[in-house]
Amino acid sequence: MKKAICLKKLFLAVFFLCASVFADSTTVKNLYPKQHRGFYSSQNFGVSFIDFEKHSDDDYAKFSGVSPNLMEFRFGIGIGNVLAFYTQFNLAVYIGSLDWGDIDCDDEYKNCLVEDEESEDNVAFARSYIAFGTSIYPFRDTSSALNGFFVGSSFGYGISSPIKDIEAQSVEIQFTVEIGKDWWVSEQLSLGVGIAYFRAFPQFEALSDLTNAVQGFHLLFRMTRG
Repeated sequence: MKKAICLKKLFLAVFFLCASVFADSTTVKNLYPKQHRGFYSSQNFGVSFIDFEKHSDDDYAKFSGVSPNLMEFRFGIGIGNVLAFYTQFNLAVYIGSLDWGDIDCDDEYKNCLVEDEESEDNVAFARSYIAFGTSIYPFRDTSSALNGFFVGSSFGYGISSPIKDIEAQSVEIQFTVEIGKDWWVSEQLSLGVGIAYFRAFPQFEALSDLTNAVQGFHLLFRMTRG
């Protein structure tokens, strides 16, 4: 319970800090109205779905859940009204079901059996993602209905941990791909929506006949400056 309260406070602190930075940045005169040039920032909020599975030499954990409070922040630079390069950070708390147990394998790591299996519903699972990414805006004409359409990708590290004492923590290498659409509401600000798919690979020794993977989807509502 204390961990959940601390995490909520962290969510609020990050939100108000980034909102303050965003508000200050929009007061600067934009030399390139409705163009992706110069300072670029995007604050995104939405829903995320995840399916997490990890195996090590002697234990495993599997989690499936949904987060209604995904927060994501991007800061970088727009170039030529076509490309945006940025650092990316997101944070979410997922609620779902967790299964875990011990694994007993033979000497060749085959014929593995799960022992002492346990499961629990309504488990809170926290996850963050830190990465470098880029978005491409191929339609530059502001009079075009396709203006604001973008595709993007990022690559970095994910960190997953249950909010209780279960040995299912993980550090992962992750990639994300996304597609979406922004609509300009002023010379500097656009609002939009995006859909992203992510897949990650936990970094620990895995059994030869088992697969370790984290994957899921984000539905994001975007507020972008620059």
